[in-house]
Amino acid sequence: YIIFYDPKATVWVYDISNIENPQLIYVDLELESFINTFPFMVKNGDLLLSATVGHNVSSFDISNLPVINYVYSTEQTGISFYNKANRLGNLFIYSASREYYPQSYLLNTVNQSSIPESLNIDGFLNYHPAEKDTLIAFQTYDDFANASLIITKLQNDNLTPLGQIPYSSANVDKYNIIGKNLIKMKWADDNIRIISLDSDNFLQEIGNFDLGFTHYHMPEKSDNFLSDYLFFNYEQNGDGRMRIYNNQPPFEQIADFQVPQTTNSLLYFLNEHLVLKKLSHSIQLLSYDFPNQLNPLDSDSNFFVNISSFNDSIVSELIDHAGNVRFLPIIDNNHFGNPFNYNFNFEILKLVFFPELHKFYALGRYYIQEYSYQLSGADDDFITPVSKIALINYPNPFNPSTTISFNLEKQAQDTKVTIYNLKGERVREIAVTNCKQGENKIVWNGKNNNGNKVASGVYLYQLKQNGKTLATKKMIMVK
Repeated sequence: YIIFYDPKATVWVYDISNIENPQLIYVDLELESFINTFPFMVKNGDLLLSATVGHNVSSFDISNLPVINYVYSTEQTGISFYNKANRLGNLFIYSASREYYPQSYLLNTVNQSSIPESLNIDGFLNYHPAEKDTLIAFQTYDDFANASLIITKLQNDNLTPLGQIPYSSANVDKYNIIGKNLIKMKWADDNIRIISLDSDNFLQEIGNFDLGFTHYHMPEKSDNFLSDYLFFNYEQNGDGRMRIYNNQPPFEQIADFQVPQTTNSLLYFLNEHLVLKKLSHSIQLLSYDFPNQLNPLDSDSNFFVNISSFNDSIVSELIDHAGNVRFLPIIDNNHFGNPFNYNFNFEILKLVFFPELHKFYALGRYYIQEYSYQLSGADDDFITPVSKIALINYPNPFNPSTTISFNLEKQAQDTKVTIYNLKGERVREIAVTNCKQGENKIVWNGKNNNGNKVASGVYLYQLKQNGKTLATKKMIMVK
C-alpha cells in the first residue's frame, strides 16, 4: 500500500501490489483533528501523524488496511520536529520545536519507568554540559536579531535557570562552557573573553586576552575531564598546532606544540589520554600525555566525513538522510575494531551515548528511540532497539469505559494497573489475570474501588509488575 494525505486532512490509500495499475481502495475524511501538512511515518504496523491543529502526534492502526483505526495520541503535544540533544550525567536532554517555538525535555535514563518531563525553559538546547555534569546552556530568541543564553544548573535531577547572557546580533559569537567558565569567542577574531559562572561572581568577566591567530577551534570532549584547562587547535604555516591555557585567572599559557602529521584537522578528546584526529576522509587515534605529548596509535582511511557522536569506546558517522550510520569501535584505548553499519530507518540528527549503561538514544527529526548495544571490535557487535512497554489506552478521551493495552517482555504473575487522580489518590487497582508475554488488555469501566463512577477529568494509570513500576500514562474521562 501507499498512503497520502492532503492539507484538507483527507487520507488516501492505494493498493500498489500491481505497481503499473495502482488502485484507490480507501478514503478517510475524518482525520481533520489529527493532521495538517506535517509528514507521517509508518512503524510496526502503526501510522504516526504529526499535527499542527491538534497539537499532538497520533497513532493509527493500519495492520488491517484498507481500514484505518485511531489508537492513541502521544503526551508530547504540539511537537513539529526535534533538533538537538545531549547528556547531563544520567539525564538525556533534548529540544523540540512546538510550532517553531522551543521546548526542551528531560529523561532519566537510569529509571526504566521514567517518562520525559517538560522543562520550563524557553530555549533550545545549545552547549555541552560542564562543571562535572551540572551546567548546561540553552539558546533563546526574542527575535531573529537578538538572542540570549540561558545558563542552567542540575539540582536534584532537575534543571534550575541561573541567569541569562545576551547573545550578539546576527549570531556572530561562539560560546563554550568549560568548568565554571563560559568562553566567548568571535568568528575571524583572536579575542577571548571569559565569563564566570561561579556563584561568587556569576556572569562577571574575569578574563580577556588575544590568541594571536584567528582560525581555530576548541576540541570537543566526550565528557568533562581536563576542565581546568582551555585547549585551542589552530593552524600556522601549514602545521596543525595546539595551545593550552589555565582556565582560571590570570589564564596563563601552559603549552604550545605541533600536532603530529597533520594539517587541516579537527581534534576530539575521547578521554584524558586519548584523542581522535579527523582529516578530510580519514581519522587517527592518538595517545595524549598532558600537556604536550601526542603520539599516533592507529588510523582508519575509510572514515570519517561527518562525525556524529564519539566516546572512548565508539565513533559514529552519519552516512545519509535515510538513517544509515557507520560505527567504528575503539578497543583497549589503543586501536580501532571492525567497522559496521546500522540502518535506523529514519533520519538521524544525533546519537547520545550512555556507555556505562550500554545504551544510546537516537534523535531523529520526528522520532526518538532508545537502543542497547555491545562492542567487542569483532563481528559479534550488535545494536538493537530497546523493547518498550507500549502502555496505551483507547479511546482517549473516553466515556464511559476505556481499554488499557500494554506489551510485556515476559510473563509474570503479579501484574497490576493502578489508576490515580491528580491529587495522587488511588482510585482503582486492577489485577491482570492470565498475564502473558506480548500484548495484554484490560477494560476500566470508569468506576473506583467502591463501584462508584468517577468524576470527569485527568487520571494517571500505572503498570506494575512484581512491585516494580514499568510505565505511567495519562487519560481523560469526559462526560
